[in-house]
Amino acid sequence: MLFSPVPIVDLRCPPASWLGWGSHIVENAAVCLDRHGHRSGVMLQVEKMEFPGSDDGGERVLALELPLLVPDVSQAMRDLYRNLQALTEQGAYAVALGTVLVLEGYEHCMGGRIGEGFDFLLRGGPIPEVRLEVSGILQAESDRAISRLREKLRQVNSYESPTPAYAAVVEFSRPRLVLGCAK
Repeated sequence: MLFSPVPIVDLRCPPASWLGWGSHIVENAAVCLDRHGHRSGVMLQVEKMEFPGSDDGGERVLALELPLLVPDVSQAMRDLYRNLQALTEQGAYAVALGTVLVLEGYEHCMGGRIGEGFDFLLRGGPIPEVRLEVSGILQAESDRAISRLREKLRQVNSYESPTPAYAAVVEFSRPRLVLGCAK
């Protein structure tokens, strides 16, 4: 029996569809990880959650670790990316997009507009179009990622759309990505 290779989330060379913005968000992700002593090759904990009831804590349906490759961080990058809110948001975009593209097989992403209830529209995968809402946490206290995921799922569910949606929360201190599918 052949072993399937472990997927690698390689952000060192972003997809061409990300244009110059891709390098920017990837550098933000690298600096977020660097702030916690993580370097390229760190194992990213990926958890896919389901929430069958409205009040339950969720059920982990998939858990794996993937190598996360990012550019080396220079002092100039640390000096440039000092706005922690923007740093975390942009870095989360890179990690979430890179991971979902690798795991789910999507080929292209488009940015969402303010007021549409999602950050990105993914295309070219097993489902023709999927909305993706992303959130980032630089330093988590307790299990903030799960409660933030629930908030993001409620957000995407509040918009009527025939297009399915994912919500993803990236926590840089562990590092960890928690993913859920909106109902």
